[in-house]
Amino acid sequence: MLALGLAVFILIGYGASLWWLLRRESPNVLLTLVALCGFSLAIRLVCTTEFPAGLNEDEPKILWSAIQSLRAGAIWDEGRTGMPVLLNSLFQAQLVPLVGPSRWAIRLYSLATSVLSSPAAFALGRGAGLAVGASFAVAGFVAVLPWSLFYGRIAIGGELVFHELLLLGALARLLFADGGWAAVSVGAFGQSLLLYDYFCGRLIAPIAVVAALLARGRQRWMCLLVPILALLSWVPHLRTNPTNATRGVLVDLIHTGFTTHPLQTLWERTVMTLKVFVYPAALDGWLTVRAAAVHPPVVLLLAGLALLIAVWRFRLVSFVVAGFLIGIAPAVVTGSVFPSAHRMLMAFPFVALAAGIALDAVPWFRLRTVTVWLVLAIVSVQSLRLYFSPAFWAPATRATFDWETTALVDAIPLPAEGRLVVMSQVGYFFDPRAQIDRNYEYLAVENWFPQGSVPSTYAFAAQAALLRPFYEGLLGPHRVESFGRAFLVRFERRDWDWLRQHGWSYEARCGDAVAKGTVPTLFQPSLDFREIHCGGPITVTWRGRWLGPAAQLRLLFSGSAVVETSGQRILERAGEQTGAAFSVQPDTPISVSVTARQPLWAGLLELSPAGERIPPWERVSPLNNP
Repeated sequence: MLALGLAVFILIGYGASLWWLLRRESPNVLLTLVALCGFSLAIRLVCTTEFPAGLNEDEPKILWSAIQSLRAGAIWDEGRTGMPVLLNSLFQAQLVPLVGPSRWAIRLYSLATSVLSSPAAFALGRGAGLAVGASFAVAGFVAVLPWSLFYGRIAIGGELVFHELLLLGALARLLFADGGWAAVSVGAFGQSLLLYDYFCGRLIAPIAVVAALLARGRQRWMCLLVPILALLSWVPHLRTNPTNATRGVLVDLIHTGFTTHPLQTLWERTVMTLKVFVYPAALDGWLTVRAAAVHPPVVLLLAGLALLIAVWRFRLVSFVVAGFLIGIAPAVVTGSVFPSAHRMLMAFPFVALAAGIALDAVPWFRLRTVTVWLVLAIVSVQSLRLYFSPAFWAPATRATFDWETTALVDAIPLPAEGRLVVMSQVGYFFDPRAQIDRNYEYLAVENWFPQGSVPSTYAFAAQAALLRPFYEGLLGPHRVESFGRAFLVRFERRDWDWLRQHGWSYEARCGDAVAKGTVPTLFQPSLDFREIHCGGPITVTWRGRWLGPAAQLRLLFSGSAVVETSGQRILERAGEQTGAAFSVQPDTPISVSVTARQPLWAGLLELSPAGERIPPWERVSPLNNP
């Protein structure tokens, strides 16, 4: 009940903040903003299963952690990613009963707040003293620029920008207008939510101090009240003794060069960070991609021109420059090889605002209006062409989002009919579903064969791609559904015990623990018995009789391997992710043993005219374990 109440309170806060920031605008302006929000929503909903095509592994991990925290009533705690779990519990986990543990539950909050960022950006421009046309330019940039599209289409990012714009809009009213306690409340509200989000949101807090230094009269101490009140709202989280409360300072991540040659390092890191605004040279990693910071040239040109009008608007340009430097600071000081666009996310709205300042300097209302909409058209075309193109989604960038496993999990009915057996490598992508659907098992030796006549679905991750041709040949392609390298195997309701006629006898030894079973083929990506929990080296032995023609086989493995045929040792080798070839004759008993630490990895391939493959099911029959 507390979580639902907090969610409603925050949603009311969003509405009240936007109403206060936009309360003096004309109906025509408000209608135009509604149209802009509609356009912003449309370009965030187009091709929802592409760009990115799948989820980043941390996105389902965040939802899984949020579901657990919501159930435990621990919504003020840290999640598995180290971030406060509050917002994810309120606006992701509480969506699961409505839309399931899907990408909609994961990304809808970020998407919706990304759309709301446009009217908040317009309010920032108006609070900073820009005309309506220039403020629409700022709002339009925030709607269409590649960074806004990207972070509005994944789990973490859209809400960060929206909360920052609420903070900046309120500070602008205090600094450049007659903002009072309402502005303090809106600013503290925005900063409070930033404290409960990704770490870079904490580091924008000094912008309130900058505003206080630039403000006059009572607005100075009112600006300082904004971060103070925000910190008070953070007390429930601090009372949980979080281990990452100071993570936003990034002390543990500072580049080592700052201790040996600080000025040179500062210059090099700053230049490197500024380059990612022009070229896709940022980091591909945790919810961020190399091209996320790239801006169309016209936006960067306008932002640079804004510095030339500092004579007329010194306080405003000082506010923008200071905010930009504060925003890029996390990317500059950290020790990653490439700057992270996610860490500098708080800097991007200042670029849009600076470009709006330059457009506001265009003389005459009609000329300014035409210029604004022409620039917005150019920037929109350039941004959309870049974002929805291979230039933005380079192969390494696409690889940070696992579309194969995402599609695999999405294809499993909820709840699944009969038994659902999931390969452990599906990992965090399956974990949110595991919180609400108990009808599943993880793949192990005991359940690899279908049991009785119960319908079963087996979910294999990309690591088992070699198994797909094996199952297609055994069961027919109609029972196998592929998602790139990942695939599902469906067994309808019938007697499947005949499958046990072939395969391999399987034995696992770890210390004094011994377990035996039968598996359909010699392929083991981290597979074992459920009851064996092995902390040291484990030895797995497969035994079978080769029923096919004479063949050349190759064993892939990590660890040390021994192969025997007819009781004679024909191969002994050790290595990491290595291979060893040997020949086998018809009606020959084969024993393959691999010793390694968990997780043990091994597979046996046959050289066929079409290339290497897992031997067909009928090639081997199990031998009784001695």
